[in-house]
Amino acid sequence: MLTAGGEVRIADFGLSGRIGGKSVGFTRAYCPAEQAEGAPLKPWMDVYAWGLTLLEMLLGKRPWTTGDEAARRFEEFVEDAKLPEGMRTIPRRCIVERVNGFYDVMPLLSTLSALSKLAAQTPKRPPKAPPKKPQSDVSAADRQALERLKAEWDEANAQSDVCCEAFSREEARWNSRERAQLDADIERKQSALNHLGLFGFTKKKRLTAELDALEKRRAEWFAAHREARERWDDAVKRTTAAQTAYEALKKRVSGKK
Repeated sequence: MLTAGGEVRIADFGLSGRIGGKSVGFTRAYCPAEQAEGAPLKPWMDVYAWGLTLLEMLLGKRPWTTGDEAARRFEEFVEDAKLPEGMRTIPRRCIVERVNGFYDVMPLLSTLSALSKLAAQTPKRPPKAPPKKPQSDVSAADRQALERLKAEWDEANAQSDVCCEAFSREEARWNSRERAQLDADIERKQSALNHLGLFGFTKKKRLTAELDALEKRRAEWFAAHREARERWDDAVKRTTAAQTAYEALKKRVSGKK
């Protein structure tokens, strides 16, 4: 959040967790692969997520689908955006070098602040009129194809975000205390059934029905969790395919000029 004085404040701690514990929720586009795979929480993961947010602010967009992709393609993204080297240092330290805590990047913030102020104070030259391109540079068919593929990429990326959020909710439920209590109830009912032996037919019938209901509930949770993960995986594949198709056509069209 941005205060009236222009200061940035972190406000949402709804998904916070104890260091060493398991993540109960995350946004795939802003977390490392280890956290998405269920690794114990560590301080560097918060720094990693903050670095991704900073990188998105500096680029003015989010050209990655997952946090892991942002780390792998970091240099490509900052080169494409022609980001000044001084502004690359902090996100690189957070995302690529994976510093352990914010104290490792705090000294660099003054440099970033100074660069931002300098950029704001530097008088801007009036933009030059773009040179007129021959109408034959990009055919109408190529232009329409690029627009269509870009729209498909944007739509796939948005759907990927939706699927990621859905999976995060199912992941949180599957790793919740309620699920742990459900496992404990099933184990207790099963133990009670095993100790009944040949007697207590009525009680055995009741316990069996209760156990079946609990196991059905756990199976439904597991199925929902698996389905959410599969949908998210499919959405990521569609996003990657759409991005690849768009960039391939864009490269081919650029080669015609």
